[in-house]
Amino acid sequence: MAARFTQSDEGKRVVAPDGEVIGRIVDVREGTARVECLADRSDTVRSRLGWSDGERRYALDTSVVAAISESEIQIRRDL
Repeated sequence: MAARFTQSDEGKRVVAPDGEVIGRIVDVREGTARVECLADRSDTVRSRLGWSDGERRYALDTSVVAAISESEIQIRRDL
């Protein structure tokens, strides 16, 4: 996905391909979205996104995004 994140994306859920909610966009600055990850979410999903353990907020790269709707950001299946 080539689009950049905008402030209108703040508050949207970030959803894995299987429908699992990973977290929520808490901040967008200069086209980069920051996700607050839910503590009990899958280590596998975080690993595929390149997110390390022990953090609560992560940068979300648009290259891993399949779609952006009014309420959520969907992660690509092929990661």
